[in-house]
Amino acid sequence: YDANTLRYFILTHHYRSPVDFSDEALEGAKNRSAKLTHNISLLLQSLNSTPEDCLKAAQGNRPPEMGAWMSAMADDLN
Repeated sequence: YDANTLRYFILTHHYRSPVDFSDEALEGAKNRSAKLTHNISLLLQSLNSTPEDCLKAAQGNRPPEMGAWMSAMADDLN
């Protein structure tokens, strides 16, 4: 399984709960990850943008509350 499949699989579970790995679950994550990647590429094509353009735009438009949220998440994950 590739890295994106594993990331998708892990990110779809709550970070404090145990994760049961199985071939069926990883295959499902592989299919959903591929579908998500495909849909993102279609969206970017329709917007005529690159992922890098979207990332730059998102970083420039962060609301002020984002800093407080990131601090709270860092504290919870410590």
